[in-house]
Amino acid sequence: MSAGLDKGRNSTRSTSCTQYITPYFPILTWIWTFLIRLSLKQYLLGLMCNREGVNLGASSCVEFDLGYLSKVLLMRRNNLNAQVISLCCLLMLTCGVQAVEISGLYDAQVAVVDREAQTFRGATQDALAEVIVRVSGDSRAIESVDVIAALSKPDRYLLQFDYQKLATKIVAHNALVADIVQPTMEPDPTLLLNLQFDNKAINQLLRRAGLPIWASNRPEVLLWLGAELSGQRQLVSPSSAEVLNRVLEKESARRGLPLSMPLYDLEDQAIVSIGDIWGLFTDRLISASTRYPAAGILMAKIYQNNDGQWVGSWVLSVDEKSQWFDIQGANPDEVIAQAVDWAADNLAAQFAVLASADDADAVTLRISGIHQLGAYARVAEYLESVVAIRQVQIQEIQGDKLTFQVYLESDKEQLQQALKLDGHLQFLENNDIFVDPVFVAQPTPSRTINSEELLPVPVVANGEVSKTMPVLFYRWKG
Repeated sequence: MSAGLDKGRNSTRSTSCTQYITPYFPILTWIWTFLIRLSLKQYLLGLMCNREGVNLGASSCVEFDLGYLSKVLLMRRNNLNAQVISLCCLLMLTCGVQAVEISGLYDAQVAVVDREAQTFRGATQDALAEVIVRVSGDSRAIESVDVIAALSKPDRYLLQFDYQKLATKIVAHNALVADIVQPTMEPDPTLLLNLQFDNKAINQLLRRAGLPIWASNRPEVLLWLGAELSGQRQLVSPSSAEVLNRVLEKESARRGLPLSMPLYDLEDQAIVSIGDIWGLFTDRLISASTRYPAAGILMAKIYQNNDGQWVGSWVLSVDEKSQWFDIQGANPDEVIAQAVDWAADNLAAQFAVLASADDADAVTLRISGIHQLGAYARVAEYLESVVAIRQVQIQEIQGDKLTFQVYLESDKEQLQQALKLDGHLQFLENNDIFVDPVFVAQPTPSRTINSEELLPVPVVANGEVSKTMPVLFYRWKG
């Protein structure tokens, strides 16, 4: 009998463990599809990359067809090696730079002491000013004449509000400078006023004031931060320097700036030390950042000098261009707040859309890869949500292709940048050509003509030469 059991065990080992895994493939596939349909790619990516940070914003940058992976796993359900290879490919994905969706751009919270009308008016003005700065991406937006006029009547932009009782008394959260906080005679806030503003009204205000609009899809910024606390220099990570982390979280939320931090795992520690951050050796830090899906890299150190002032040195690197910023303040909160303002202003200057005062430019978008009826509506709905687009008109439906004529808030370059950040459309290279809206230049059959040679021939209509229109080709990714 013992020999029979041993024989059975040997037989089980020789046939591999596939039979134990195979029955669970339908369940695993259903779960996989369910997660995809709920748009939880960010969550999945966070698990795969083991990301953690002040404001976790793992960007939805998976350039891998997850549906295709599920099909492969089903087709090769009897091949354990193929399953292992497929899973390894998934875990070894390289993340491209994508945007992080920032929620609540038009919402604000203000701690108040009572529900009196005067208190409400002041809190609403403060909240509206915060929202205008966050949406415009410009810390000086509140200096605009149009914005100043709007702040005098903030209720015109308010959709709804409510009060929430504060569970605990608000106290100074910066233990590093608690000794310099002076007691005040003002009563402590006991209520939290939640306000939601009208996004359309605020966007119209910004356009009227000649201010930019920074969309909710924003580039992620990786922060390498060193701090000298209690006489010791240390790396600031999500699991250390709790006080500084709270300040970073608060200020990044105030400006709608998606900050994340490195893992500081063995791979990071093998490349980066506190000395690299303290010396702001940007080349080394930028090289160590290539493993993270961030559009920008923020490198900084903060410390207290001999005069008792807090000093911060900051470097922002985007698209291989670096900018430096030095600041002093009475406490770390002040230094971090000004640095976040500086970083957000610089990023918004590159990524926010400034509406043109002239007639809107127009481009033709030809989008392929639309295979389902519901996708037609989703594409149109998505284009209407893009801040860089003022108006969308559908021109043609042909098979899996849609042609739109879109009128822009600014120019073609800002549209392409916005679409790239969103990640829903994949730009098709060598197809950015200029064609006439009616007559398209035909290539000579005898040779291959590249896209740069396909220029329009001016068409005369009613004595006037028709205006050419750029055509951009994309593939819908969903």
